Amino acid sequence: MSSELLEQALELAGYAIIIVAADGAIQQANSAALELSGYGLEELRTLSLDELFHPAPALGVLDQQDETNSNGSEQGSSLLRTSDGRLIAVGIKVNRTTDGQTECVLLTVSNTHNDSTTNQTLELARQRSQTISKLAPTWLWETDEQLRFTAFLNDEANTPLYATPLIGKHFDDPVFHFDRAEHRRALRTVTQARRSFHDLIVGYKIDEQEHYFSISGEPLFDSSQVFKGYRGIATDISRRMQTERRLSTFRDYYALLSEINHAIIHSKSTIKLFEFTCNAAAKSGHFLFAWIGLVNNVTQRIDPVASAGRRGKFPDNVRISIDPDDAEGNASIIDLLFIGEPCIVNERTSGSNEQLDKFLDQANVGAYAIFPLRRSGKVIGTMHLYSTQCGHFDEELVKLLSQLSENLSFALGRFEQQTAREATERALRESEKRFRDIADVAGEYLWENDRQGRFTFLTPKISEFLGYTTQELIGKRVSVLMPEGELARVTAWLNENMKPDGTFRGLENRMIDRLGRIRWQRVRAVGLYDADGDRIGHRGTAQDITDLKESEERIIRLATRDSLTELPNRLLFQHRLQQSIESAKREKTSVAVLFIDLDRFKNVNDSLGHETGDGLLKAVATRMAEGIRAVDTVARIGGDEFVSCLAHLKDPADATKVAKKISEAMARPFEVDGQQINTTSSIGISLYPADAKDASMLLRNADTAMYHAKERGRNNHQFFSTDMNERAMIRHEVEVALRKAIENE
Repeated sequence: MSSELLEQALELAGYAIIIVAADGAIQQANSAALELSGYGLEELRTLSLDELFHPAPALGVLDQQDETNSNGSEQGSSLLRTSDGRLIAVGIKVNRTTDGQTECVLLTVSNTHNDSTTNQTLELARQRSQTISKLAPTWLWETDEQLRFTAFLNDEANTPLYATPLIGKHFDDPVFHFDRAEHRRALRTVTQARRSFHDLIVGYKIDEQEHYFSISGEPLFDSSQVFKGYRGIATDISRRMQTERRLSTFRDYYALLSEINHAIIHSKSTIKLFEFTCNAAAKSGHFLFAWIGLVNNVTQRIDPVASAGRRGKFPDNVRISIDPDDAEGNASIIDLLFIGEPCIVNERTSGSNEQLDKFLDQANVGAYAIFPLRRSGKVIGTMHLYSTQCGHFDEELVKLLSQLSENLSFALGRFEQQTAREATERALRESEKRFRDIADVAGEYLWENDRQGRFTFLTPKISEFLGYTTQELIGKRVSVLMPEGELARVTAWLNENMKPDGTFRGLENRMIDRLGRIRWQRVRAVGLYDADGDRIGHRGTAQDITDLKESEERIIRLATRDSLTELPNRLLFQHRLQQSIESAKREKTSVAVLFIDLDRFKNVNDSLGHETGDGLLKAVATRMAEGIRAVDTVARIGGDEFVSCLAHLKDPADATKVAKKISEAMARPFEVDGQQINTTSSIGISLYPADAKDASMLLRNADTAMYHAKERGRNNHQFFSTDMNERAMIRHEVEVALRKAIENE
C-alpha cells in the first residue's frame, strides 16, 4: 500500500491510530491521534512508547491485559501522557500485521477520558499520591543502569539532608556500610540478577553522625525489557537503630551479669571468680578495663588481685593508698570504704595519684566507676570499671553493676565456707592414697561402673546414703535411681564438663532413696582403661550434700520470704514488680500496685498481745494469698503492711474489683487462738504506666494513696492522684514545724 493510500485509510478511521515498527519506534499517526496527544507528527516520532504511555503496551503481550480477541489482537488500558503533561485514561488495542516484508503494529487508541468514573478514580489516586508524598516518612529514589542514584523524589521538607549528596553514588560505594559483609554481597547478587529487594538496612555518616535508612527497590525495564535501573523507597530508621543498639547493649550487660552469676555458683576460689569477672567485663566490649582489689590493712593499700582489658594487666607501679593522711590517698576509695556506696565519675579529671593518672590518660579513660565488695557487712575490696566514653555509667547501668557487686559480695561469704570444705577434702585425699588415681577425688562412698553405666563396685557407705545394699545395686544403671528429667540434665553436664580422658569433678545430681526421698550427691570420677588403652568405665566417689543443698534452699528462702507469714518480702516483691513492668511494656498492658494496711492493728497488739497479733497477720496473709490470681503477687513488707502486684491488666478498672474483694475478705471475722477478731483494711492503688514508670515510684504512690484512704475514714480504697503528693508534702512540713516548736519549748 502506498503512503498516500495509507494516510487516507488512517484518516478515514474513526479512532486514533498509531503505527509502530517492530523495534518500538513510532512511524505514523493519524490526525485523531495527534489531536488526542497534542503532539505534532515529527515530535511524536521522537518519543518512545514508555514516554507516551504509562504503562507502555508491550508489542507482544500487554503489561495490563484485559482480554485477547480471536483475531490475534490484544486489548488493554493505560494512561496517555499528553504534550502538556496531563494523563488521559485510554484503551489500547494492539494489532500485529505485515505487508509481506516488514512487520509492524497498529495501536488503536480509544479515549476514555470522558468516563467520569475513570476520571474521578484518577483524580482520587493523584490526591492520595500527593498526600502520601507529603506525610509519609519515606521518600522515593531512582538509579540509572549503573545503579547510581539519579533522583530522590518526595516533598522537599521530608527528604533527609543527606539525600542530595548521594546523587551519583553507587549502591556499592564505600560511603555506604552494612552491619555484615554478607549483606553487601547479597545486594550485589540481587541487583546483578535484576531482582527486587526489601528492607535492606544501610548506614551512612554525615557530620560525624551515623544515619541509617531502610531501602526497598525493584528493577525498571523499558517496553523492550531493557534494564533501565532501579526505583524504590527509603525510610530513615536512625532513631530506631539507636534504640535497638541501646537495647542490645543492655542485653549484653544482662548477659554479662548472668554469666558472672553462673561463675559465682560454680567457681571454687575467690581469685578465679575475680579473674573471670574482669575478663568477662572486658570481653563484653563495653568496658575498656576492669580490675578488682582487696583491702590490705597492714599496708593501708588496695592490692590488685585480678585485672583484664585492652590495656593488659593493671600496672605494678600504680599504688592505691587508702590512708587518709597519705598525700597520694585516693579520696574516692577512702569515702567508699567508710560510706559503702559506689563512686561514679562520668567525667574524669586528674587526681593526686600521679602514676594512676598517667595510666588513665594513656588509656584515654573518660569515665569510671568503683563498687564496694563486702564480706560479713564490711567492705573488704573494690571493683573498678573504666570506659573511654564520658557519661557511660547512667543510672540503669549503675543499678545493674551494683547488683553485680552485691552478688560478688555474697560469693565472698560462700567462699569462706568453701575454703574450709576444701581443706577437709584435701585431708581426706591424703588419707586415701591407696586409691592411687583417685587421690584428688574425695567422697563418702566409692563406686565403679562399666561402659554401659552399670554399677560394678560399691562400698557399703551407699546404704547410709540411699538405703539400698550394694548387692541390690550391682548391675543396675545409676539412671534408675534418678528422678524424671535428671538423666538428661546430667548427660548435658557431662558432655560439657567431662575431659577427653573421662575425668570429671563437681557434678551435683539428685537421686531417689529407698523411701522415695530426693537426695543430693556431689560426684567426681576418673576413667577406667583396659590394657589396650580403651576406656571401659569410670571409678569415682560420691558425697552426700543433701543437707548442704537444703541449707542453701533455706538461705534463699530466708532472703526472699517474710519469716512470719512465708509471703514474699520486699526484695522478692520488687523483683516481681519489675518483671511485671517489663512484661507490660511489651504487651501494652497495665500493672496495679495495691498498698494494704490493716486498720487499728495496734489495738490488737496492745489489747491481745503480740502473739495474737502475729496470729492475725498469718491469717490475713493466708486469706490474701487465696484471693489473688496465680500470676499476681502479695507480699508483706513490714508490720501490718502488705502489698499486691496485679499483672497483665487489660483494664485498669480491674484493680477496683480486686481491692473490693480484699476489703470484703478483711472485713470477715478472723478466728485466732479461739478468739474472734474483727478488722478492716485501707488500700491505696497506683497504676503503671498512668501514675509511674518504675517500681519504687509505683510503691511510693500506692503508699500515699493508702494514707489518703485512712484519711477518708478507713475501710476503703483510693486511687493515687497527683494532688495527694501535694497534701503529703504539706502534712510533712506541718509535722516538721510542730516537732521543731516542741523542741524549742
